[in-house]
Amino acid sequence: MATSILIAKILGIVITTKALGVFIKGDEMIAMIQEMKRSKLLLYLVTTLELVAGLVIVLTHSVWVGWPTVITVIGWLMILEGMYFMLFPIEPCLRYIKKIKKSADIKKYAVIALIVGLYLIYKGFNL
Repeated sequence: MATSILIAKILGIVITTKALGVFIKGDEMIAMIQEMKRSKLLLYLVTTLELVAGLVIVLTHSVWVGWPTVITVIGWLMILEGMYFMLFPIEPCLRYIKKIKKSADIKKYAVIALIVGLYLIYKGFNL
């Protein structure tokens, strides 16, 4: 349970901060996403880090009971997305990124991320 609480704190703060960043400076976030489209190396590095982080979560925290399941699912989603971008041709991956073109699009995802992040903060810090 201590591992669940630690990971919930870390993921909760990171996910919430990133989601709030979208609401505070959405246009800059769009610019960063557009930059990833132009830089295959940056895309590769980011997805490598995502894959490694997902593996660390899943290998240290494979819990499928209660609220910690959320952490395990996030870890698996990170693994799948990292593998998708690393294993499949780059053009379909870029089409996925191109779907996020304006601030309103990314804010839809940010709302979900904010809810998940706040939930993990609530559980991790026992609020």
